[in-house]
Amino acid sequence: MSQNRRRQPTLSASKETDVPRFVPIADVAETLNISSRQAYALVKSGELPAIKVLGGWRIETDELENYIQRQYAQTKSEIEQDSL
Repeated sequence: MSQNRRRQPTLSASKETDVPRFVPIADVAETLNISSRQAYALVKSGELPAIKVLGGWRIETDELENYIQRQYAQTKSEIEQDSL
């Protein structure tokens, strides 16, 4: 077998797991333990980047993770400022 063979690109967010690249609003809502309406509001406000595919919103798993990390950072900052 030749060592020059290239691996085929993957559409998953993680090459080591079977995590899908995009998830629907309902999955985002479940992950964040919020309603689908609240998840849609995050998309509509621009806080959570998304694309519309065949009439349904899809969020890239990396964008969801980035959003979660931003929320952690914001919460940490508020705690440090005693703003809670």
